Amino acid sequence: MRDALHTAATESNYEPVAQGPATAPEEQQLVAVVIRKATAEFVGRFADPVYVYVRQRLAPRTDLVDDLVQKVFLVALKGLPAFAGRSSLS
Repeated sequence: MRDALHTAATESNYEPVAQGPATAPEEQQLVAVVIRKATAEFVGRFADPVYVYVRQRLAPRTDLVDDLVQKVFLVALKGLPAFAGRSSLS
């Protein structure tokens, strides 16, 4: 599971949206690389504990674990801009 999440994170097709003056294509590529690397680091750090927690909570329905863990990370990544640091990231 962790490998699948890591692969998805590093191979995402992130396309930054230009705001304000147009940015050079190489700057857009740099932003995309930074975001992919940060996403891969985030997933790599938390995938195992999230997977274990979800698997324990869903037992015996382990067939649902992979899909739910993926959804957890999609929601978490979408919500990161609102993270205020008043609690642990984990």
